Amino acid sequence: MGYIQDSTEGNSHGTYFYVFVFYVGVSFLAFALNLLVFRWDKLNRENLLQSIAPLEEFERYTVSKMSEARVSAISAARGKKYGK
Repeated sequence: MGYIQDSTEGNSHGTYFYVFVFYVGVSFLAFALNLLVFRWDKLNRENLLQSIAPLEEFERYTVSKMSEARVSAISAARGKKYGK
C-alpha cells in the first residue's frame, strides 16, 4: 500500500485514490470468491457450510463419502479379480 501511495502522490485524484481503488478491487475479488465457495458447497457438499450443526453434518458427510469410496474400491477390485 505504501508503494501505491508513494508512487501516486501529487496526482490529480489525490494521494489515497488508487489505494482506495485497490481496496475496492480486493473487496470485489473476496466477494466473488465467497460466492464461488458458497455455490460449490451447495452443489457438491450438500450445503454443509450453511447447516445449523456443522460438526455433526461434516461427520455425516465424511462417513458417507468414505463408505462410497470403499464400495467403489471393492467393486473395482472385484472387477480386476474376475477379469472384467
